[in-house]
Amino acid sequence: PATPHAHAALRPTSMADPEAVGKAFLEQFYNALDNNNAAVLGGLFQDSSTMSFEGETIKGVQAIGQKLTSLGLPPKPERRITSVCGQNSCCGNGAIIVFVTGEWVKQQYSESFQLVPTGNNSYFIYNYVFRVGMTNNFNVPPEGAELIKSFMGHYYQQYDGGLETRRSLQALYGPTSVASFER
Repeated sequence: PATPHAHAALRPTSMADPEAVGKAFLEQFYNALDNNNAAVLGGLFQDSSTMSFEGETIKGVQAIGQKLTSLGLPPKPERRITSVCGQNSCCGNGAIIVFVTGEWVKQQYSESFQLVPTGNNSYFIYNYVFRVGMTNNFNVPPEGAELIKSFMGHYYQQYDGGLETRRSLQALYGPTSVASFER
């Protein structure tokens, strides 16, 4: 059964610790998203909520719920969270900002949430911004993704072929090319 919006929102164990609230919230949010649970997802938003997904702005519980459940994600997609940061926000009494980076559906992503207290010892998502890396199914046409895969396959084949075949890669670089490497 669907739970009323204000009561379905996250119920944190500690209202004072933004890191703890953020982590508890993410567990609930990702569980609902991964299981395509529209009732729980809808309960995390209110009519005043706004979501930005890859540059598209969506407002209100119903529209946000429709967007999240229409993404066509595989059941329980693999997710690896690389960082979570929670901070108190000056907006609203007790509001919290949560910023997340990670890898999801084999794409790097970042997202941020502004969680606002409901007055019922719980929070709702007031703002939600989601962005995935450049090579993702949401903002790269299929022919572009195939071109990138083909190019990268050729590049690494040449690179892995030894010093002589690596020299052929010089033609890809111009006088203004810049390369940096992590050590």
